[in-house]
Amino acid sequence: MKRFYKSVTSKKDSNYSFQVTLDSKPIKTPNRKIINLPNKNLANALAREWRKQKKVILLEKMPITQLLFMAFDYILVKKSKFIKEMLEMYETDLVFYWTEESGELLRRQKRTWLPLINWAEKYYKIDCKYSKGVMPITQSKKSIQTLRIILNGLDPFILTAAYNSSKLSKSLLVPLAMVEGFLDFKTAIKVFMLDEFYQNECWGKDKVQTLRQKAIEKELKDTYSFMKLCKVS
Repeated sequence: MKRFYKSVTSKKDSNYSFQVTLDSKPIKTPNRKIINLPNKNLANALAREWRKQKKVILLEKMPITQLLFMAFDYILVKKSKFIKEMLEMYETDLVFYWTEESGELLRRQKRTWLPLINWAEKYYKIDCKYSKGVMPITQSKKSIQTLRIILNGLDPFILTAAYNSSKLSKSLLVPLAMVEGFLDFKTAIKVFMLDEFYQNECWGKDKVQTLRQKAIEKELKDTYSFMKLCKVS
């Protein structure tokens, strides 16, 4: 899409929220919803993305814009649907499925994943079941209901970041730990890519795999930055 605007402005609107305007017109989502933002820092970051665009608008290089489009057009519209997906991710959370073989990989999983599991149990007062192997684990209904309440209570922008992080990490505990500050994005990557990094050490990696890993790392970093911007008052 060609750049169709000259000026980009960040401003506070009459409802005490913030907007970014393109030639005095507020940015809208693909579904024509006006983007109202909770704080100045997020608005300024969004404005910077749109100012950086040259002759052609490259949405793939605008992570804040993409996450806001997701928030307004999808998360806010069908919140329960996305929370259901995240709770299903909890049932299959990768940190609950450890290798059956003894050795270095198991030691790394225990050293890296167990602190996260222990934190989640203590912080949210839930019971997390984990085991060796790939046989399905049934988590308690009480824990699932507790997490449902937690997710429902999240700010919609934070929920959007958590949802996107859950899809990247194949985990629910990882994004929740990022939301609460237990993990930063660098540590989060080490947690959910532990198995893959270990296999890289053992067998090496090719160019395609390297590019895929870097893409995941960048998207998680962008999502984490968005998450932090949303939490600024």
